[in-house]
Amino acid sequence: MRLYFDTNSATEDGRYWLSCAGTLKDRERLGVELRAGMLVTLYMDDPDDDGHPAWLLVDAIVELDGEHFVARADERTWRHERRRDSAV
Repeated sequence: MRLYFDTNSATEDGRYWLSCAGTLKDRERLGVELRAGMLVTLYMDDPDDDGHPAWLLVDAIVELDGEHFVARADERTWRHERRRDSAV
């Protein structure tokens, strides 16, 4: 499952808050209830090295931080996927 994220939402220990508007829209669209331990792929708009429209992707595990969900990115899985259209 892919969830939108914002790299600006990073915590000091390298996790990402799963509360931005794009994430909430994806959760609603997919009808997903987050739970600790879920495997997800985070994505955001980010041009590739050649400047083409692309998604920045990273695989992550959902964790609960107090009452809020965060995702711990697997640093080995950062990658770009060229966009073919505006759909995810």
